[in-house]
Amino acid sequence: MPTVIPLVVMAAMWVLVGAEHECGLTQCRLMTSNLEVESCGLREQVVTTVCAGYCYHQDPVYMSALYSPEQGVCTGEWHYEERLIQDCPVPARIPVAHSCTCGPCLTGHSDCERFSQDLPSCRFSRSE
Repeated sequence: MPTVIPLVVMAAMWVLVGAEHECGLTQCRLMTSNLEVESCGLREQVVTTVCAGYCYHQDPVYMSALYSPEQGVCTGEWHYEERLIQDCPVPARIPVAHSCTCGPCLTGHSDCERFSQDLPSCRFSRSE
């Protein structure tokens, strides 16, 4: 009988993991996006890939000035590609993401300030 309790806990965890999709949250992943680039004084919309989505984070019950949990952000590996835009012989440099993951915020290229306003969250009633 001792093996029944871990199986029940595991089943309950899978229900919570599956609930993410019901809440409309999108996991951190590659997405296509339009980006405006400029070259030769001309502007053009190009399609590229970016990292976007939510990373799991659970706020502590007690907030302490001594400890602040690090919140993961959607970041990834990327490089620049050169693409020609119409009527311009000089290529534009376009950032292209090729893999995404939740990780620490890197201040070298990201704004890592904390967002202090309430954000929409998923709430479950007992009937669900």
